[in-house]
Amino acid sequence: MPPISPPPRNNPAITYNKYKRVVVLFGGETTSPPYFYYEDLNDTWFWDGETWHQANPTTPPSPRAGAVMAYDEAHREIVLYGGEGADYSTLHDTWTFDGTNWRQRFPAHPPDFTPADMVFNRARCRVTLFGANTDKILEWNGRDWLPLNVPDTPTFSQNCGFTYDTDKNAIIIYGAKGKPWYPSSYHNSTWMLKFSPKNGVSAERIISHLLGVAPFREDELSYADVNHDGIVSVADLIFLLTNQ
Repeated sequence: MPPISPPPRNNPAITYNKYKRVVVLFGGETTSPPYFYYEDLNDTWFWDGETWHQANPTTPPSPRAGAVMAYDEAHREIVLYGGEGADYSTLHDTWTFDGTNWRQRFPAHPPDFTPADMVFNRARCRVTLFGANTDKILEWNGRDWLPLNVPDTPTFSQNCGFTYDTDKNAIIIYGAKGKPWYPSSYHNSTWMLKFSPKNGVSAERIISHLLGVAPFREDELSYADVNHDGIVSVADLIFLLTNQ
């Protein structure tokens, strides 16, 4: 156990600051006895690989849980957006953190949605923000949020998994919903947002590594092999693999 740790919490924002070589944690929610009401937090912590250190910024964002955060390699600062604040209010503000202090930003085109996640896109050198339960994608250029138009974009749930694949110059998304989508269902689809100077940006749905084999492109499968939500069952995938 590290000698110092942040207090217990749910739904904090966390990311790695590549320039400072520390993990940065912000906010979240905790419970307070005796009635265990949820209490939002706005503290900032660093993890240096051995222990935690609490930062003391003079102007932190307001207390919140469920914010999204990513390190902007182009501007060497962390970008934070949104979350849920006091009285379960939805927040749409944007902040940046230079490693010492937080600064609220006032973009000309602020996002108007609950965030799903945020990643840094090295192919375009911009932080990329995905909206929850929508197909909206925005990019942060250091001053403003600008729309990124991607053909055939899936709908992103708030619990999707996002990461950037440096080998393929692509953002990998797990759990996004195809169209049409059903709010009550879970999804095991895998999407790849590919970026290339020649072909621009495109969204491609691929099949997850259910059996530890290379993924199939969904357009290689017949419609009969795919259920109503565009997801191949394990039984169907076994049949496809053993009958090639």
